[in-house]
Amino acid sequence: YLNVKEDYRTFITKPWKEHYSDLWIDNLLNIRHLYSIRFAKKDDVKTLNNLAKENSIYYITAIPEEIRLSRQLWLEKSGFPQTNNLILSNHHDKDYYVRYYEIDLYVEDRVPIIKYLENITTVIVKKQPWNEELWNDYECINSISELERII
Repeated sequence: YLNVKEDYRTFITKPWKEHYSDLWIDNLLNIRHLYSIRFAKKDDVKTLNNLAKENSIYYITAIPEEIRLSRQLWLEKSGFPQTNNLILSNHHDKDYYVRYYEIDLYVEDRVPIIKYLENITTVIVKKQPWNEELWNDYECINSISELERII
């Protein structure tokens, strides 16, 4: 991984900044099609389906409301379990949903959310270049398929 110490949005848009305006980048990041064209990792889908046999699975994400339908259809098309449990949040209300649904294990990649939720539930860090500072302090995974070894 690169030695990156910035948030996801900054990290993902940095290469475009010198060539494109902020407006262009915002529009690109909000294209619905982009949220449905990538392929799900089969091992991740299999893991979540196995876990869903005895657990509730919630997908708490900070995508825009306009993207909800395409994200839900992508989840369904890819074979993810319990796709009706797609919850759109802003980054500041994830704790509400964790408490409300009594979620006892939460996978996250954003540093501020991880640090905030650590006193509320068990947080598993999904390794990303922007959260490398946490890798020694938290249980970490590279892929959702690794959850079964933790649980």
